[in-house]
Amino acid sequence: MYTPPPDQLLRLRIALDEVQPEVWREIEVSMKISFWQLHVAIQDAMGWQDRHLHAFERRKYGGPHAARVGIPDPDLEDRSLPAWNVPVSIWLEEEGDSCCYRYDFGDDWMHTIEVVARSDVKKSVRLPRCVAGAGICPPEDCGGPFAIEERVAAGDWPPEGKEFDPKRVQFSDPEARLERLFGGGGV
Repeated sequence: MYTPPPDQLLRLRIALDEVQPEVWREIEVSMKISFWQLHVAIQDAMGWQDRHLHAFERRKYGGPHAARVGIPDPDLEDRSLPAWNVPVSIWLEEEGDSCCYRYDFGDDWMHTIEVVARSDVKKSVRLPRCVAGAGICPPEDCGGPFAIEERVAAGDWPPEGKEFDPKRVQFSDPEARLERLFGGGGV
């Protein structure tokens, strides 16, 4: 039986794969959050608009836990575990632990999430919070990594004079977003 660890602060590095110039964020979260809460934090930190499906996947398959967490779709026989019921600590607990976050199954934005530090939660710290990062996230529906690569080569990306500032990240309420997703009908 899985026993959640005591509350700890996880510093996570989220890097957008296959994109140059590099786009990454470091956020701090409670180890007790769900994958749904992490999804919302990633959306806010990266600047995505949460208009597409997502899934968390294990890089290394096997072991006692499911290999995919997201929004199950019974019409597609999707075997994802519901993100709002699964704590991040099943995969992300110790420094060096990692998983993959896939956003927009059409553009197929892949992110690598890695635990870079773990420490005690300080009562004065409001979580989640973005503590570092670089690069401007590509716009929604732009065609994915290969399309953005073409825009970079043509000089159309990233936007000139725009830089990422972690202090400007504002985090949304994951419960309100979940309620909007299911139209107030609950999960």
